[in-house]
Amino acid sequence: AAGQKGGDTFSDNWWLAGPGLTAAASGVAALATGLVALVRERDRAASVLLATLVGLLVTLFVAAEIVFPH
Repeated sequence: AAGQKGGDTFSDNWWLAGPGLTAAASGVAALATGLVALVRERDRAASVLLATLVGLLVTLFVAAEIVFPH
């Protein structure tokens, strides 16, 4: 609808790749800060656990896309 089309590689259209990279970086950052809060600060709040879990899932999906591209 917006006229954006994918390409052969990830970097062919930066208007589509930019938000994807930002989302992946945010997920990895959520995992890192969540782990710091859990281990170092001993924080066990539900929001910290949920953010860490979401960050872990995003990190696993990003790693899977890098290891097993399709």
